[in-house]
Amino acid sequence: MRLTQRVAFLAAQCLIAMLFASCASVGVTPVKVAAEKQRNCPLEVFTSEAEIKRPYEVVCLIDTQKKAALGESSVADAIAASKPAACKCGADGIWIVTGSVQSANMFNYGSAHTILKAIRFTDK
Repeated sequence: MRLTQRVAFLAAQCLIAMLFASCASVGVTPVKVAAEKQRNCPLEVFTSEAEIKRPYEVVCLIDTQKKAALGESSVADAIAASKPAACKCGADGIWIVTGSVQSANMFNYGSAHTILKAIRFTDK
């Protein structure tokens, strides 16, 4: 293969990789100290404070942005990206405070943004 063909082939591979790439940015603000749990710990998911029927405390605030270069990211994608951080905080559940989606356009990748409260039940 000639050098120009190799360069064109490499450039095409890089473009394809960029189109299918996605990433998540997860910010964690600890509120209380709790023992870490395994990365894939089971978590209850709440969409409002009224759904939480047990006494609890907030152990972390989690701010997640999930981007997708091709297609759309959903709030569910951002929540899934947040769960390992909630487990690391020692949470028993997550309370979804806000969730939003920005569609992809010529200038931006599609993204989903969530703000969650990682909670630990205090009646154990």
